[in-house]
Amino acid sequence: MTPVTVRAGVTGCRRLNFEGLSMSITIEVRGEYIQLDQLLKTTGLCHSGCQAHAEIDAGRVLVDGRVETRKRAKLRPGQLVVYAGETVSLVAS
Repeated sequence: MTPVTVRAGVTGCRRLNFEGLSMSITIEVRGEYIQLDQLLKTTGLCHSGCQAHAEIDAGRVLVDGRVETRKRAKLRPGQLVVYAGETVSLVAS
């Protein structure tokens, strides 16, 4: 499968498929940080901010291996987010 690149707001996004395994997404953070709820919407993992907030509140999102319940947690390059079988890596642009 060919990687797809999406640019939205302060980030860039690339999604790679490894033969039916979970997807890996790389986000380029152009500023100092991106908020967790914005990251979930930008990557397309959540279709709305409301859904992102509900998933975060339910404890379904991991940041660096720990449950994150702060909707607007500031994520920086070098961090990993796991949600719904997807892994999102944040890198500096």
